[in-house]
Parts: sequence; structure tokens; C-alpha cells
Amino acid sequence: MKLVGAIVTPVQTVTAETTGGALYERFEAEPDTLAIAVVDSEQIPVGLIERGQFMLKMGSAHGRPLYGGRSVTLLMDPNPLLVDRNTLISDFTGDALAERPSDLLRGFIAVADGRYAGVGSALSLLQAASDHNQQQALELRELNRIAARDQGRWSMLFHQSPLPQLCYDASELYEALHVHSVEPGRLAARMRSDYSDLGQLFNSIALKEANEAAHQLFGVKSFGDNVDLKHFGEDFLPGLIAAARDADHDGAFAPFEATIYRADATPVDVRVHLRSLAGGERPWSLCMATYVDVTETQRAARVQREATAAAEAANRAKTQFLATMSHEIRTPLNGVLGMAQVMENDDLSPIQKERVEIIRKSGETLLTILNDILDLSKIEAGRLDLEWLDFDLEALIQSTGAPFAQAACDKGVDFRLDLSDAAGVYRGDPVRVRQILSNLLSNAVKFTEAGEVSVSVTATDHGFRMTIGDTGAGIASDRIDKVFEKFVQADSSTTRRFGGTGLGLAICREISEAMGGSISVASTLGEGSVFTVELPLARCASAPAERVRAPVADLAEQCVRILAAEDNPTNQVVLRTLLEQAGVEVGIVENGVQAVDAWAAGGWDLILMDVQMPVMDGPTAARRIREYEAALKRPRIPILALTANAMSHQIQDYVSAGMDGVVAKPIEISKLYDAIQQALAADGGADETAAVAA
Repeated sequence: MKLVGAIVTPVQTVTAETTGGALYERFEAEPDTLAIAVVDSEQIPVGLIERGQFMLKMGSAHGRPLYGGRSVTLLMDPNPLLVDRNTLISDFTGDALAERPSDLLRGFIAVADGRYAGVGSALSLLQAASDHNQQQALELRELNRIAARDQGRWSMLFHQSPLPQLCYDASELYEALHVHSVEPGRLAARMRSDYSDLGQLFNSIALKEANEAAHQLFGVKSFGDNVDLKHFGEDFLPGLIAAARDADHDGAFAPFEATIYRADATPVDVRVHLRSLAGGERPWSLCMATYVDVTETQRAARVQREATAAAEAANRAKTQFLATMSHEIRTPLNGVLGMAQVMENDDLSPIQKERVEIIRKSGETLLTILNDILDLSKIEAGRLDLEWLDFDLEALIQSTGAPFAQAACDKGVDFRLDLSDAAGVYRGDPVRVRQILSNLLSNAVKFTEAGEVSVSVTATDHGFRMTIGDTGAGIASDRIDKVFEKFVQADSSTTRRFGGTGLGLAICREISEAMGGSISVASTLGEGSVFTVELPLARCASAPAERVRAPVADLAEQCVRILAAEDNPTNQVVLRTLLEQAGVEVGIVENGVQAVDAWAAGGWDLILMDVQMPVMDGPTAARRIREYEAALKRPRIPILALTANAMSHQIQDYVSAGMDGVVAKPIEISKLYDAIQQALAADGGADETAAVAA
């Protein structure tokens, strides 16, 4: 068989300085390139980028914004298969399948004296095997040609051939089929109708000879007069009949793949070539079966299928796990934060108020960590939600900065905000812009004990630039290049003063790049840091359309009756307490069926509907109520989803079910009251877009 060097392609390499966008354009321009090696300055391979996985990532909704301007090293396999170009293909394939089958599917790099010599793929190995098989098929045809001319010469080549071959007499089968001109359709139909199992068919075939290669393949010292059924798998007859459909007029069947078994019951995947040879006394009296071992090829394909299925299953499991954990963690957090908010409204002593505040802030910190982990998981899966809206930048900056200005003041740190010429309306995702700014300001205030924290926003040719500076601890020079990596802290020592997961800056970078922007940092240890965020968001000519908010009255003055569907006992207590503090009359039910029945009894002004409940879930209950309203011509009752699952695609599902808004768990008192008041005051309508109180 050939050497590896004969099947690799000297594809032009790239370096660590190459960006994902440049590589994407190259793959687009080179549709036949399956893999590209990443090398250092001395042409020594440091990684491999496989086309399929790379294009899948770059082709996702946010792939190019995420990776387009970043080094290809983030997308490469840093430990690819390396093989000397002078290695036999069969040796390399066997070793790789035994030791690193999954890696082989991503491709490999051939080297000469340790330096790059070319790249190859699983496809190139399969092609090499196919070429080898074609060469064997050519040898088979040559044998047939010789056989027609010289039977003795043919016999000698038959026995000396490295291809496993059986010579047999199938003239009885030919007569039994009553097909005296080989018409593929008729031949296959007769075989299918006349032979229900392989034993019947083999009774019409007499084995004449088997060469040494065939004895080795089947693991026997000698064959009997008849072909032994135990050597052939159940897929042999269906494969043979399918091959008969494409038989040619010279008596050659189409190649087909099946399983045979050696004498020790070891299965072997083979490609079978059948044909009738010239020179026989009767039609089909001199036939040959040639077997090509394709076990390794099939194994590679099987490994690829299994690896793909495993990766897809793992991704589904991760997504389901995160969704479940999000719900399971938010549910008890709702109890902690909800009751803490209730207690803050009670008549407490100063020390009790301080303790309750600690409980609430600790719960909010845990919620922030949970949100960061979920955001990072969505980013890694290419499912980061971006909502493009017109927003007022000045209002966003001021409202986001206000709580941090107060926190800085409490520490004796100055807080300065300057919008310069950037004030105006922009189109982008205001929630994600606010998230970036909040993360950076949180760090700035946390790490600054004296001096100032500043926010400067200036207009650029393509959008705006946010610069967040502080006079805090600063970042050591040996760690500044890593601060945007996941789970990295500026101070990772065991004596570090400040907590955190190390996810905030990583998320800021990913969000910035998802919007086509960038983030950078300049810092001096002991003097402070300056973070710069560039966002290429289009500036709009007019102010964003403001949501018209109907005037609302105090809930107690309205004598509101609210039906709450909630199965968790803790959340039931939280809801009842929060609403009764506001002067609301509350009714609690445990599932969707009870919610529908309670609505039918009447007397409610609004429904708070949990999403995940036993017996009947919230969306189903909401749909049922909307159907009954239409059938009974009853007025539409506002329904608010009360859920820990409040991502954009989930919210759309709730809207489709007929809900009018979403209150996210853990519940914030002010947002819950606001959502209730707005739902009661609004005209309402099935076509309204759900508002989210998160």
C-alpha cells in the first residue's frame, strides 16, 4: 500500500496571527480544502483546523462576530495526529484507530524531520483505500481477460493472487432462475421471490476452488465441496439481491458490502465482487467471488458516526442540565430573596435590618454567578441572544451608573461620568450593553479603595467607545493578557482579597465581539486600570419609541383579587406574603387544572401562572383559558408567567400560549408590582408583545 506522503496535500499553512475571519474567507475560496495546519515560524506544526467543525462554528448566528477578529488558535486542535510522511498508510491507520480514533476523524498532519509536509483527512484515507480497491478491481478484470484467453494462465494467477477469491459453478442457479439473458430488474426480482434464505441459494452453487488468500481470510485450512453458511452474515443475501439489480450483460454484479465470519467467529466487513467468467461450459459455470477486506474503513466510519452521536448527545445533555439547574437553583433563591424583601418591610431593629440585608445581598450575588454561568454556556453553544432595538445611550449609561455611583460614594471614592458627544439614540442590544457596563463598573468600584472611578463615553465613526477607569489595585503585567479568559482572576493567590468567579470579563469580551466590537485593557499594578469597549452600533436619527405606560393606582386602592398558580410550597408563601403586603387578595392553586377551574368560577382580576407544574403546566393552562374565553365570550383576563425560565425563546413560547407578560424568578418586589399594575391598566390584547420583569 502507499506511503502517507502520497495521499497528503501540501495545503498552505497559517500561523497564530491569522484571524478566524481570514481563515473563513480562505475556506470559502477553497471548497476542496478539508484541513489547514497551524505552524510556528520554523514550520513546526502547533495545531490543526478541520473544515467541518470550523465552518459550523463560524456559520452559526454569532460565529463570525465572536471569532472573526480573533486568533485561529482558539479554534484549532492543539494536539493533532502527527505522522511521518514515509509511514505506510495501513500502519498509520491501524495505529491511529487503535489509539486515537476520534482524532483521526479530524484529520492529521504529515511531517518530514518534524516540519510540516502536508495535511490529510479521514476522507483521504478512505480515498486511498478506495483507490487500492479500484486497483484490485483492475487486477480482477485483468484476470478475467487472461482467463478468456488462457485458462491455465488464469488458474496460476488465481492461486497466486493476494486477493481472497472463490471460484464456483452457479450454472444450476442460472437455470433455476429462468433468466437466460441477464436483465438486472428481472434477475433481482426472481432472486428475491425464489430465495428466502441464503441456504436455498447456496444449494444451487458448487464451490470449485479457493485460493490461499481466501483460506486466510476465512481462517480455514480447506473449504468443503459446498460453501458453509456459517461464514456468511445475514446481510449477505440482501446485499447480493441488491447487487443483482445493477448486474451488467457480461454477468458482473455491482459490488456490495456484507459481513463474513472467520472460523473463530470473528466478523470481517468485506466488499464483494461477483462475476461470470468466459470459458465455462455453461452459463455461470465459471464464476468468481472476490472479497476485499474493508473492516478498517468501516470501523473508521463507525467511529465517526459514534463520535458525532456522542457529541450531539453530550450537547443535548449539557443544555438540559443547565436548564434544569437554572430552574432548580432559582426556585429556592426565590424563597430566600423573596422573604428577605418581605422582612425588609417589617419593623426591624437596626441589627436585624443589617442581617436581612446581608441575606438579600448574598442571594443576589449567587444569582449573579448563576446568570454568568448560563450566559457563558449560551455563548459557548453559539446561542447568545441579541435583541436589536433603538435605545437612548445617555439614559442607559446614567441608570446603569447610578447604583455604582452610590456604592463608590459609600467607600469615599469619587465617581465621574462624561458622555461627551456620544449622547443620542443607537441601535443594538441595550440589555447586553448594560451588562458590559455593569460588569466593568462592578469591578472598578470593588477594586478601588481610594481615588476615583470614571466613565467616559465618546462617539466614533462607527458607533461609540466606553472607557471605564479606576485608581484601584491594577493588574500585574504577567496576568493582563489572561484577564479576559474564563475563570481567570487578576489575583489568583490564596490570599486574594476579592471574590468572584472570573467570568465577568470573559462575558464582556464575548458580548462585545458578538456585537462586532472589542474590549481591551491597560493597567499598572498599584495604580489602576482602564478598560476600553468599542461598539460599532448604528446611530439613529430619532429617539426610540417609548412604551406608553398607562397610569396606575395603588394595588390596595384597587381591591385587586389575584389567582396564583404555583406548586412549590415555599414560593406559595413568598407570593402570598408579597401580595398581601400590597393589599392584594390572593388565591393559591397548585397546578394548571386547578387554575382553569378557579378561573371558570370567576371573580379574579389577574392570574400569576407558574410555568412548570404537575398535572397541567402553565402554558397549557393559559391556552385552555384563552380557548374558553373565546368560546364563552368572556372578557380577557391578564395572565403573567411566573417562572425561572425567562430566556427570549421561552418568552416567545409563553406569548404564543396567550400570556401577557413574564415575571422572572427570583422575584423582585418592585418589578412584580409594576408588572401587575401595568397588566391591569393596559387595554390588553392577544397580539401584545409580552413585557418581561426580570
